[in-house]
Amino acid sequence: MLIQITTYDIGRTMYTILESFTAREWSIIIWIGLFIIFQMRRSSFRSSLLQIVKLLCNKKILIPLLICYFYMFGFACILYQYGMMHTFLLKDLLFWCILVPIPSMVGYINGKKTDFLNFAIKNGTLVSLILAVQSYCTFSFVVEFISFPILCILAAVSAFAQIDNNKYGSVSKVIDKLIFAVGFVVMTYSLYKALIDIDALISNHFIQSFVFNEALYLAFTPLLYVYCVLAAYEYWFVALKFRSSTDNYKSRCVFFIKKCGLNLSKIRYISNHLHVYVPQTEEQLIVDYLECNKKYHSNNAK
Repeated sequence: MLIQITTYDIGRTMYTILESFTAREWSIIIWIGLFIIFQMRRSSFRSSLLQIVKLLCNKKILIPLLICYFYMFGFACILYQYGMMHTFLLKDLLFWCILVPIPSMVGYINGKKTDFLNFAIKNGTLVSLILAVQSYCTFSFVVEFISFPILCILAAVSAFAQIDNNKYGSVSKVIDKLIFAVGFVVMTYSLYKALIDIDALISNHFIQSFVFNEALYLAFTPLLYVYCVLAAYEYWFVALKFRSSTDNYKSRCVFFIKKCGLNLSKIRYISNHLHVYVPQTEEQLIVDYLECNKKYHSNNAK
């Protein structure tokens, strides 16, 4: 069944997305836009921006990101097709795609993390709850517009003071306490607003926003795991290439793939603990692998 999309449908969808933005989100967007416009006059900023664009256009970054975004968009389309997603959730999808994939891939690929269940459930639930609540509990546009640059300046000064903690340590502590006080006021106000209007908080939109964001985390976790497996194999095989002859490099790669499969923790352990070198015979490699594999299972059993 073909779905006909008209100009009116596109316009209505865009209007729904823009209408769903809160005062806090509009103030952040405006300030970021003003900052970029102001900084574009500086050649150093334009040069840095160009470097970021070039970095993002690197195929090792661009291709995984494009696959991720198409994957998540396809997941959202499936939910929409079965009536489990509405147009007002497109804003959540947009923010999620900006805030979650890149930091998650960097953290789990470079940080050697393996707690994917914790990422999908614990982190996903916490972030989904924060995103849902912050969309509901906001101040007026004037308050949000004024407070955002003030908090940014305080955070920047605190970060600068921590560079020379011996000299500016007291300044950093005062600013951190001030930022904490502001955060406490915001959380107190949010809690107060939630308690006096609990029915509106636990509304259909709130629940759908929370469930949708958590569903995005659950859908993204398998893809994140696959990315980590591929990255671990790439890192391993690059090092393996220098420790193998041209004749046995490919056979060794196939051997390790067959033995480790999609077991990320095993890939990382074997690649870090198995000693591979050029004169090593294939029979000796198998013996060394079996010994290393035994240690891997022994460590996991503890």
